[in-house]
Amino acid sequence: MKKKTSKKIGIALAIIAAAAAFLALITLLTLGEQNRGNNSGPTLSPTASDNPAETSVPIVIEDGSEKSLGYGIELKNIASVSGIYYEDGSNAMLTDFLSATFYNNSDTYIQYAAIRLNCDGVEYNFELSVVPPKSYIRAFDKNKKSAPVRVVSAKGEVMQYVAFSETPSLHEDLFEITAAENVLYVKNISGKDITEDFYICYKNYDSGILIGGICYSLKIEGGIAAGETYTAYARHFSTRYSMLMFVNYHEQD
Repeated sequence: MKKKTSKKIGIALAIIAAAAAFLALITLLTLGEQNRGNNSGPTLSPTASDNPAETSVPIVIEDGSEKSLGYGIELKNIASVSGIYYEDGSNAMLTDFLSATFYNNSDTYIQYAAIRLNCDGVEYNFELSVVPPKSYIRAFDKNKKSAPVRVVSAKGEVMQYVAFSETPSLHEDLFEITAAENVLYVKNISGKDITEDFYICYKNYDSGILIGGICYSLKIEGGIAAGETYTAYARHFSTRYSMLMFVNYHEQD
């Protein structure tokens, strides 16, 4: 009995460690949990934001706004933003911080990317997580630096890059996810009990663009019995400005 117990504990610890490493790698903050109540994939094309809580003033880069940074990541534009700062999960209201819109012009699903921009000698840093192929994402300088008024020259490079080894999935054959404001309803439709913890990951989304490098992770602790629905409080979830990205779940043999 002791050997079997210790073996089970070892397996459980390995699963926990793997999940923790995965979440740490893509810097998912476990304090938010939001998204649309449908499980459709994102349709991502850039249009102007209709979020009334934000103002954005484009900044012209005089030596050319669009730049290829490597790994298929392209800088499309930068702007001075006043509004909600998402990257640290605080949703604090700030003024005149720098945003940068990137395009994943590749067929690879980005798990994590760290990008450095140098604008006339001033360094800005951005972190992107969970970015589908051929999609736009607008991220904000992680150090909350004030945006420049004018930029003569800008250079950028990808400092770190990790791609998903497998395309992320919502596991729609296992889970039915619906939503209300700040709430996710997760139903187990697999026909069997799911006893392991798993995570639902979502991002802010507005007018065809993923907003913020951050990806929120909602833990479903203890799994869900067959046919049952788990009601989860999702503090950062908005039915209008959120999108489900994937369910981090791995079936156990």
